[in-house]
Amino acid sequence: MRFPRLRLHLSTCIVLMFAAGFLAWLNLRDYPAIQEHDGRVEATGFQGGLGWPVRWYSLRRPGARELSQNAVSTNVHGTVLLWAEETSAGPMVIIIDIAVALLILAVVAVVCERLLLRYTLPRKPSHLDTH
Repeated sequence: MRFPRLRLHLSTCIVLMFAAGFLAWLNLRDYPAIQEHDGRVEATGFQGGLGWPVRWYSLRRPGARELSQNAVSTNVHGTVLLWAEETSAGPMVIIIDIAVALLILAVVAVVCERLLLRYTLPRKPSHLDTH
């Protein structure tokens, strides 16, 4: 039994490339670490990490206020560490992130191909086609 070959148009592949780039940006971006201080909400540093929609690896970098309060940690060699805290989740979270990304890319591909099939004109047969 032969399976049908997956064939995508070039324009679909280009859209998929941009969608994959957007998903990669979502997975690798930093966002401000928010903390409530005396009834005010303020950014106290930056939180980075890996994962979208579920963050499975996080790194927390202290902000200027924490640096001024000597909240910087050092390693055994006395080197200042810019990342104060590190957390990671289990492998199931990574599987969820990969499944969501593949689902989004599959939906984008199907929508692009359907739109191309719907709005492209059928090609007129020419005398050069010998099928």
